[in-house]
Amino acid sequence: VRRLANTLGTALFSRAIRQPVPDNQSGYRLISRRLLQAIQNNRESGFEFEVEMIVTCVLEKYSLDWVPIRTIYAGEKSHIHPLSHLAKFLQITWKADRLVRAARSDLNG
Repeated sequence: VRRLANTLGTALFSRAIRQPVPDNQSGYRLISRRLLQAIQNNRESGFEFEVEMIVTCVLEKYSLDWVPIRTIYAGEKSHIHPLSHLAKFLQITWKADRLVRAARSDLNG
């Protein structure tokens, strides 16, 4: 369930923000002071916060980079609650799509 959710979520999110995102849920973050200031009023929490942070980077044209990490699940039980996580993820992805679309529309006049 976890791997499938990550794969599908990554594909949908990449499409929504119109740029490839290898994995928006795993790994460490190196966040600039400028980005910290830009996201200090973000309302989301949990994985939704990470998604909103990436959207902020895209909208504000901050650089994003990805460093591969080795994921080790070692038989651990997934904490994903498929229905509630799916609903939240679809909602935040739809929001990301609208924000990126609006920003691009503004640029194109």
